[in-house]
Amino acid sequence: MYFMKGEKMESYRTPCNNEVEINKLPSLNNPHFINGDKGYQMTFKNGYCISVQFGPGNYCERQNAAYDAPAKALKNNENWRSETAEVAIFNPDGTFDGDVQGWLSTDEVAKLIDTVRQRARPEYPPI
Repeated sequence: MYFMKGEKMESYRTPCNNEVEINKLPSLNNPHFINGDKGYQMTFKNGYCISVQFGPGNYCERQNAAYDAPAKALKNNENWRSETAEVAIFNPDGTFDGDVQGWLSTDEVAKLIDTVRQRARPEYPPI
């Protein structure tokens, strides 16, 4: 699922990427991780969310794997791994920020995570 810059994530909503939902769920106001069977999301104190995915359908080494391969690996106590990953960034208001970046190395993902973590939180009108 891919979005244009500034587009709201209507069909893939999680508390980490929607400012209004964050305000309704006090336990998610703090930075947090969300884990899936083929990636994870991180939300920082500044409200930005970064999604790192590495499985079927993502822009990564494992793009063409069977859709259920990550879940099967976990069920069999096997590791699901990829040498590259896809990254998407979401603004604190839930809008998509820029383009999905694909086939990133671990070092590139780490650098991008740190860049997003250091962004200033934008000013929004009170909700």
